[in-house]
Amino acid sequence: MSKLEEKSLEVQNELRESEEFAAFEESFKTMLEDDEARKLYEGFRDFQISLNEKQSQGIEVTEAEIEESRQQFEVLKENEIVNTFMANEHQLNQLIQEVSTVIMKPLEEAYENSMK
Repeated sequence: MSKLEEKSLEVQNELRESEEFAAFEESFKTMLEDDEARKLYEGFRDFQISLNEKQSQGIEVTEAEIEESRQQFEVLKENEIVNTFMANEHQLNQLIQEVSTVIMKPLEEAYENSMK
């Protein structure tokens, strides 16, 4: 295993041990155990996936679908369990994005230097 792969595994383990991951994992478990919260979240997720698939096929999303998505999201936010899960998921995604930004820095610099 290369040094880079070893470091990647260290980062993975640090992520698993982070407060953000623990909060995400706990809130995800709580959401899955609550039938109402799980159904709300899964319905919203499935609807979003169908909209994304439609767009990727070049089919325009209608104004009615956009409004339905907004309404579903508002209902979702009213459920405390789902709202907590989504907030924790967002925090974890921010942490992962920060790590990704650091990792991608050499590539970004290489492109910047080649454009000068």
